[in-house]
Amino acid sequence: FRVSLHGYREVISKQLAFCPAMSAPPKVRVGVLGAMVVDTFTRVPSIPRAGETVLAFRSQPGKRDRYAGGKGLNQAVAAAKAGADSRMFGRCGNDSNGRLLLSSLDGAGVERSNVVVADSEKSGWAHVYVDEGGRNAIFVHLEANLGVSRELVETRSSFFEDIDLLLLQGEVGMEATSKAARLASDFGVLVVVNPAPAPPFVSNYTLGSSVLALGQVIVPNCIEATQLLRKRFDEACAQTLSPANAAQALLAAYPNLHAAVVTNGDSEGRSQSRNGKETCWQAHASNAVNETGAGDAFCGAFSAFLGQYLVNVGEAKGVSEKRARLAEFLPSPLFDDALSVSINAGSIAGALCVEQEGTADAMPTLKDIADHILCNSGPAEQVLARLAQ
Repeated sequence: FRVSLHGYREVISKQLAFCPAMSAPPKVRVGVLGAMVVDTFTRVPSIPRAGETVLAFRSQPGKRDRYAGGKGLNQAVAAAKAGADSRMFGRCGNDSNGRLLLSSLDGAGVERSNVVVADSEKSGWAHVYVDEGGRNAIFVHLEANLGVSRELVETRSSFFEDIDLLLLQGEVGMEATSKAARLASDFGVLVVVNPAPAPPFVSNYTLGSSVLALGQVIVPNCIEATQLLRKRFDEACAQTLSPANAAQALLAAYPNLHAAVVTNGDSEGRSQSRNGKETCWQAHASNAVNETGAGDAFCGAFSAFLGQYLVNVGEAKGVSEKRARLAEFLPSPLFDDALSVSINAGSIAGALCVEQEGTADAMPTLKDIADHILCNSGPAEQVLARLAQ
């Protein structure tokens, strides 16, 4: 697809701070409300089916099997590593797992003053089974994450006032997620919804729909998009939709959306904007060892690049004294340029992530993304990556 060279130059060079002589715009402030869990990995020959017992591979001496994770934490870390001023809103327990989660946020430079540490509760944890092809099955115990409530969100409303972009998922309660979307929308914050997992949006459809009604950008995969649309149109979608059909149907189903970005694993993805621009991309090639955090890597890097591009636009328009609200740029063709840049960055981040062990630890840095553009993309991106150095 067509990539804006100007967009890459603005985003990559200024986020990497490779051009100290330039007056860089402020970093985009990405807020993430979501779950934080410790992932315990088990390697298996194949994912067990119902009623099947599978013997796991022997653990390798010296190799870790516990990593910080959860969609919220993963995406906050991914955004921070991609150059954003990333801020986490969530809950964990005052236990060894909680300390691992907080250490992961600190190591990535994620601001966590709105992470509540509950003394009397366990931190969230998950079993992650990974087969020889890198595919996974995940069982999540939310524990302290269940305390992310509407009331907690209301008492910390300043979190939503002080960000540029809010990234939401489906692992914490829909009441809290819906209230967060409402507060962010009232403050003029750009709301990006990753409806994963989809069942909470479907089972509590009234609240789930309210989140989607307040979002401006939705980033599902094909299966999640189909689940949402099946509920919206009373089981009309019998088969999993293609990315193109899903993107078009989501825009038709939710008039507030300005863009639907539908991923499709290691196959072709598609986005559609309200301005009429359609973007098609092929997932970047990778040697997958663990697919667990791929979607989170995409969403975090995508949000960091999208937000930074629009912050740069606001700076160029001379609105730095009063920070521009990113939602103001949605009707503009500049938003379509930002989408193209951000999708490519997200796709690269997802491809790099699956080549590493772990979840949050596997999120690539901005330099990783820029180096990958240099090595594996077209001439325009190669020129840009050189200019950024």
